[in-house]
Amino acid sequence: MNKTEHLLSCLAEECAEVIKCCTKAQRFGLSSVYGDKSNAERLRQEIIDLYGAIQTVFEHEVLEPFNMLDIADEVQAKVKKIERHMGGIGGKS
Repeated sequence: MNKTEHLLSCLAEECAEVIKCCTKAQRFGLSSVYGDKSNAERLRQEIIDLYGAIQTVFEHEVLEPFNMLDIADEVQAKVKKIERHMGGIGGKS
């Protein structure tokens, strides 16, 4: 395995961990606690870990880094799309 393959595997693993935490939170609720942390705390930590994997992919030039300001319009378009598909779903939870 070369460096690129390793970093892509790490990125994929962190994505999977976020998915796992999301599905646990859907099944049992964000406030549900197992072990010493709630599902919300676990999800938050996995998102932080995902950010770290993304940063490492950029730092090792697996992908060309970008400035968040340069993609702000694309990010906002995604936010609007997600919110539009929520339709009549109300509330935070």
